[in-house]
Amino acid sequence: MLTADLVRVRVRKGELSIRRMDDKARARLLPAVEHYVAVLRGGVGRTLGAIEDALGEVDVPARDIKTAQGLQKLLMDRCTFAMDEGVDPPALREAVFTRAAAARRVATREAPFDRAAVLAEVSAEIDLPIATIEDGLFADLKQHQKLQSFKAIEPAALLDGFEIEQAKAVLLRATRLTVDVDFDDAGAARQFFRKLKFRRLLYRLARAPDGRYQLEIDGPFGLFQSSTRYGLQLALMLPALYETTQFALEAEVRWFKDRDPVSFKLSGGAREGAEKKKARLPDDVEALVTRFRALDCGWTVRPSRKLIDLPGLGLCVPDLVFTHGESGERVYLEVMGYWSREAVWKRVELVEGGLSEPIIFALSSRLRVSEKVLDDDLPGELYVYKGVMSARAIADRLDARLKAG
Repeated sequence: MLTADLVRVRVRKGELSIRRMDDKARARLLPAVEHYVAVLRGGVGRTLGAIEDALGEVDVPARDIKTAQGLQKLLMDRCTFAMDEGVDPPALREAVFTRAAAARRVATREAPFDRAAVLAEVSAEIDLPIATIEDGLFADLKQHQKLQSFKAIEPAALLDGFEIEQAKAVLLRATRLTVDVDFDDAGAARQFFRKLKFRRLLYRLARAPDGRYQLEIDGPFGLFQSSTRYGLQLALMLPALYETTQFALEAEVRWFKDRDPVSFKLSGGAREGAEKKKARLPDDVEALVTRFRALDCGWTVRPSRKLIDLPGLGLCVPDLVFTHGESGERVYLEVMGYWSREAVWKRVELVEGGLSEPIIFALSSRLRVSEKVLDDDLPGELYVYKGVMSARAIADRLDARLKAG
């Protein structure tokens, strides 16, 4: 992902905007990007230092240097570097340097220090070829790590996606966002919100009179903890917005350390050729489903396809729905993130405001919220867990709710 110093922006009257790549800039940069991709495609086995030298062999106009550096960064993010297996650089250095120090102490003008002889002696002692020793001496240093793999991308596709990559970097410094978003149908809306759920983003959701959805999303610079990890999740959400019918985003961004926040606006949707990936459950929710199905407790579980709307207070997007085999009773489950307690209180307000569907909100004990904040006679309840969610604990709550009902 791009860092802030690689993003080309301008700030005017408190509003930040990205400098877009026009056709002329694209034409100037395409040969350089083709060179970068060719170097990495054929660079498996070469060291990071050698790769960087090869990338720098192509000339780029001065006005495009920053953009070229950003494109290189995105390509390097698609690479995996590591040192060769079976080599212990610290042990090699100790063996070679100890033998070299001893050889230097006895060296004379008539019998000078012989590097090749030192390496030959070490090679015989540890039973490794001289070439392996030389390659492995500093293999643990970053510049000497070797390219193991490169996730290839076409040069034109990299240029096409550069604007979105710049926007991602801007959102890493957001304190809050508001998004108006529209969909072709309810199925597309559910797909989008499932992707937000997967990212564990903190958002408040409402339905506008014209049918659009309005989201308020907490930004990483608006949180007290976990800002870096949360910020990455927020940035990775951006491609999903471009798959919607239409969206308009406005963010408050702390772009300058010692100055007031600036505004950042972005709009679009229905991006032609956008790769649409099926939303999946977060890993912890998927693991819960597997454990629950192994219980054989009279309840079935599946991903929820429902949006629960409470006019005037907002919407809720459950992760799972449990159905009792005999009675047909349904209970929903939403797994909360652990970024902020405020999101929990928003769910409490929904329940107390008249939420009709029975639902369990699962939240980590790290949020320090008591299960007792909701009365027993309400349709919603809190399940506070430590570590991982217990399938048995949820099954017991479902049974208790069924008996009480």
